[in-house]
Amino acid sequence: GQKQRVAIARALINKPQVLLLDEPLAALDLKLRQHLLMELLTIHREVGTTFIYVTHDQTEAIGLSDHIAVMNEGRMEQAGSPREIYESPRTSFVASFIGDTNFLSGKVAGSDGATLCRVTIDALGEFTASVVAPLAEGSIVRLSVRPEAWSLSPAASGQNSIRARVEEVLYLGANSCVTLSAGAQRLIAHRSNRQDGDGGFVRRGAEVWVSFHPEDGVVLPVAGG
Repeated sequence: GQKQRVAIARALINKPQVLLLDEPLAALDLKLRQHLLMELLTIHREVGTTFIYVTHDQTEAIGLSDHIAVMNEGRMEQAGSPREIYESPRTSFVASFIGDTNFLSGKVAGSDGATLCRVTIDALGEFTASVVAPLAEGSIVRLSVRPEAWSLSPAASGQNSIRARVEEVLYLGANSCVTLSAGAQRLIAHRSNRQDGDGGFVRRGAEVWVSFHPEDGVVLPVAGG
């Protein structure tokens, strides 16, 4: 960590217009990476130098960037702020490339205004979610729901509810990663371990209900659909 700090200071001493940082945090442990990431943000604001930051860690990319362009086979899929890219992806590739997501395949059943539409998922029912651009009724689509958007409960509650079976619970300290099956559909949900007490109903083999708010799901077109 100290070596990286010295290397960055030496690179900045001559006040370059552009500084290339090629995976500067790759060899550091998690806590040290987090500390240095905050230091890099502070340095960037103070010196005003343009940083070109190379990383394979999407968390670093989202945390450091003001603007992100997602490329796929030489073509730009989407460009925008980190929040726009993560919360409002325009294609399935962007939704899967930046962060984790659950995809549910279905057909457009109708629209609920300019920003919401209804999607029918085989064997699971009808769901309402946000849409970036209007889609024709009957269009083949994919519904993207981020793992952290799912809410788990012991009984059906609210809109967009699915009955599911808990297959595995991976405890990660502050959060748990829950693998579920809903018919033939496999779902991943991230759950805060401080949510609803100890969440004792979320255990392997238990029957639960998972749901999401319409604004937290994104309906994406399928090429040729």
